Amino acid sequence: MNALFTALRNLPRRERLWLVYAVILAILLRLLFVLVLDPSPATGGGDIGFYLEMGPKLVRNISPPLPTAPVFLVYVGLVQALFNLDPTSLLLTIRVLNIAWHVLLIVAVFVLGKRYFNGSVAAVAALIIAVNPIFIIETGQAATESLFVGVLFCGLALYAVNQDRPTASSLIITGLLLGLATLTRAVVLFFPLILIVPLIRLNGWRRGGRLALILVAAYALTVSTWTVYNAVRWNRFMIGAEGAVGFAWMGVYGQQSPVQADQMAGTDAVLQGRDKEVRLQQIADTLFHSLPQYLSIRFTNLSEAYLQPHNTPYFPGDSLKQEVATWLSTNRTMRGLVEITQGNYFWQKLALYILHFWALILGIVGLIRFRKQIWLLAPLYGYLLYTTAVHSVLLALPRYLFPVEPILVLFAGDTTLLLLNWCAKQIQSRRGVYEVRSA
Repeated sequence: MNALFTALRNLPRRERLWLVYAVILAILLRLLFVLVLDPSPATGGGDIGFYLEMGPKLVRNISPPLPTAPVFLVYVGLVQALFNLDPTSLLLTIRVLNIAWHVLLIVAVFVLGKRYFNGSVAAVAALIIAVNPIFIIETGQAATESLFVGVLFCGLALYAVNQDRPTASSLIITGLLLGLATLTRAVVLFFPLILIVPLIRLNGWRRGGRLALILVAAYALTVSTWTVYNAVRWNRFMIGAEGAVGFAWMGVYGQQSPVQADQMAGTDAVLQGRDKEVRLQQIADTLFHSLPQYLSIRFTNLSEAYLQPHNTPYFPGDSLKQEVATWLSTNRTMRGLVEITQGNYFWQKLALYILHFWALILGIVGLIRFRKQIWLLAPLYGYLLYTTAVHSVLLALPRYLFPVEPILVLFAGDTTLLLLNWCAKQIQSRRGVYEVRSA
C-alpha cells in the first residue's frame, strides 16, 4: 500500500487539488441524494431485504446455509452489531457508508488514470464518476456493487502502481483485496489468473513465476476462508458462491424467479435435489441441438445489457428506450418527439443514457487505440474482457456489467481529450489561415 500512498503524495499540487475537489463534490452529491432526495427507500424484499436479514444472522452464526458470497453480508451484520440498529436505521447507515466506497473508487480510478494515461485523463475520469447519476444512484442501493467496485479498483490500482517493480508485500495485499472482491461478487473468481500473465511476461518465468505464486497464494487463502467455514459448519463444498449453473441456465431461458425456474426444472427434480443436473442437461441439449439459437440468445442478451445504462429502473414510468423505439417505428413526428420529452423523469433518464453512451462509444474507441499496449494495461483490459467473456455465458444484466463502467470512463476520457485537442488545433489552424488572408 505504501506505493499507492506514495503515488498520491507525489501528485503535482494541481492534480492533487483536482482529486480533492472531485471527492468533495462526490460526497456532497451523494449525501444530497441519500439524505434529501431519496431518504426512505423500501427495506423489505429482494436482495436488499435478504442482505438486511441474513447479514446479522451470519455474523451471529445462526443463518441457514447461504448460496452467496459472504463479505457484504458480514459487512452489514457487523454494522448492525456495532450500532444495534433496526432495519430502517441499518439501511440508512449502509447507504451513507457506501459513500466511503465511492470515494475509494474515485481515488483508485484517478491513480489508474495517472498511471496508464496522464493527469488530465485521471482528472476527467474522477470528475465524471463524481457527478454521474448512475454512480450517485448506486450509492443509495444497499447492495454489493458499491463495496465491490471500491475494493476491486483499489486492488487494481495497487497492482498498477507496482506493475514495473512488483514486490511480495504489494502482491499479497493485492491478492487479499481481490479475494475480498471475489467474496463480495464471486463472478470474478478466475480473474486474478489473468493478472499473473503480465507478471510472467514482464519479469520472466523464474522471477515472474514466484511473484505469480505469491499473488495466487494470497488470493486463494482469502477465498478459502468461506470454503473452510462451509465445510466445517455445513459439511458442504463451496468456492466463492453457488449459482453458476443457474445463471448459465438463465442465460439460455432468460431471467426467471426461483418459482419459475423450479417449475421449468420439474417438481420431482427439485424435491429430489436433482434440479442442477436437470438444468445442466437442458443447457447441453440447447448447445448440441440449437447452437445458432443459443449464440443468438447470448449475443442479444449481452449486447442489450451493455446498451442499457445501469440504474434506469430507479426512475418509474415507461422505458425511454422503448418509447424512442416506438416513435421511430410508428410516429416519427415532432409532436411525438416532444411528447416523449414530457414523460416522467425524461431528463433524468436522458442524463443516464448520455453519460453511459459517452463512456461506451468513446471508451471502445480508446480500447481500440491502445490495443497494442494491452499487456501494459492488463488490469483494465483484463477485467473488462474477463467480465464480457463470463457474461457471454452467464446471464447478463446492466447491474452485472456496471463494474466495467469506470474502465470505459477512463478510455473515454482519453478519447475525449484527444478529440478536444484535435478540434482546438483545427480552430487555431483555420484562424491562422483567416488572419493571413485578411493581411
